[in-house]
Amino acid sequence: MAELFRKKSIEKTPENLGEQIKVSRPSVWIIIAAAAILLVGGLIWAVAGHLDTVITTSAIVSGNKAVILIPEENGDEIDIGMTVKIDGSEVSITSVDDEPKQYGSENAYALHLGGHTEDDWLYAAQAETTLSDGVYKAYVTTETVSPIEFLFN
Repeated sequence: MAELFRKKSIEKTPENLGEQIKVSRPSVWIIIAAAAILLVGGLIWAVAGHLDTVITTSAIVSGNKAVILIPEENGDEIDIGMTVKIDGSEVSITSVDDEPKQYGSENAYALHLGGHTEDDWLYAAQAETTLSDGVYKAYVTTETVSPIEFLFN
């Protein structure tokens, strides 16, 4: 007659019932801990971090005044008070021209540095600066967003 219970189950006696049962291996706990650390790090970044929308262009500095050349397609994104980073220093835009214009060959290096051509129409934004006269690469921050805002918008 076939046995009704498995031999392994019958061998369990009160003496070996107190032995530890392995539910999971240590490698599983390492994977769970790593996933938890990544999740916590992502949440901290989502709340405390920020993503900037930046226009890369050029600035012509002369006599403590900077003229930042803004491409025509980005002209409607520029407002007074926006932050511009020029050669490591941050300045604020004080005014923006109403109409774009073309800059000729006398500003060839500024056009080249900003990725523009003589045929491009550019808005001129002005800012006060303490930089020495010259042509610099400029970065205009048009928008700053916290990553958590993507979940709630």
